[in-house]
Amino acid sequence: MKGGATVVLSYEGMEDVTYTVVASSDKELKDAYYEVKGTTMSVPYTAKNPTTVSEMRKNITVADTATVSVLNGGTELANTDAVAEGMTLRITAEDGTTNDYTIAQKNTYNWTLDFVKGQQGLSLIHISEPTRRTPISYAVFCLKKKNVCPLMLEKKKTQTM
Repeated sequence: MKGGATVVLSYEGMEDVTYTVVASSDKELKDAYYEVKGTTMSVPYTAKNPTTVSEMRKNITVADTATVSVLNGGTELANTDAVAEGMTLRITAEDGTTNDYTIAQKNTYNWTLDFVKGQQGLSLIHISEPTRRTPISYAVFCLKKKNVCPLMLEKKKTQTM
């Protein structure tokens, strides 16, 4: 039920009771396909295949009552528009409060450092040989989700400081 709705309960022989539903204030990012650090969200980008607003919306999870929009200088973009560096991803709660993320474009990822620093929560099991010796070749990476003990992470943080 959406916020602002009025519900009236009526019982025979009793006075009606009226309730007003309060709008949700949940404007938090629940999950994202993209790398998020603080209030910066890094999205993949190449000149020939930029990320669109529609793709971003599909790869972001927010509360059912919240909406997601991408703004360029305060103007909301259409689903087919390309996302660019410096734009704003805005999550708007049902009550109108907002949570903003600055969009950064990222077309390079250092998976090795991600594994070393434990950012991905995965461990590498196997890398296959390249499929062929040509400019376009493929290799298969087998990954396994790590079970990381929170105490080990805390120990690593204190050692690196």
